[in-house]
Amino acid sequence: MWGELSDRQKVGLVGIALCAALTAGYWIGRSSATKTVAPLPASSSPNLGPGAAPVDPAVNAKVRVDVKGEVRNPGVYEFEEGARVEDAVRSAGGGLESADWDSVNLAKILKDGDQVVLKAKKAPLPAPAQFPIDINTAPVEDLVQIPGIGEGMAHDIVRWRSENGPIQNREDLERIPGFGPETVRQMEGYIRYF
Repeated sequence: MWGELSDRQKVGLVGIALCAALTAGYWIGRSSATKTVAPLPASSSPNLGPGAAPVDPAVNAKVRVDVKGEVRNPGVYEFEEGARVEDAVRSAGGGLESADWDSVNLAKILKDGDQVVLKAKKAPLPAPAQFPIDINTAPVEDLVQIPGIGEGMAHDIVRWRSENGPIQNREDLERIPGFGPETVRQMEGYIRYF
């Protein structure tokens, strides 16, 4: 009978047989995967004392959370499952005046092992210097705004004028170690001497 079939018919029969085998394998595998396992008896459950009933983990589940940053009492706190960041901050004594409330999502639900960090507000940026600035009285914060002057060079200016007196002119500036003619040229228009 097999010999009487055309090649096309043979391929079709092989395909049908393959589909049937795959379907049977799927259902056999699925039925073994859905078998239930009996729970352990109370006497063999770990961490239970004599006569204690097994604890359902869904009931009274706890989460432990590390709360730090700008709170009054940083530390590790324990909460009922479903507690929120707001509860963690409140448990840590609330936020300090320096707290940046935009740094946390107070409505976020806590998970075990979370870390809640209430960050500090960022210090405001100094106001831009009004040029030209007095090289003999300007603080470091203003001196660093001069093109080509970093924090180290600003400190050098302050140190030099405290040790040697007021900076009178270009030549005095060039006497400061690290200040060459090119650096002093870049500063012109941004500084005054008195």
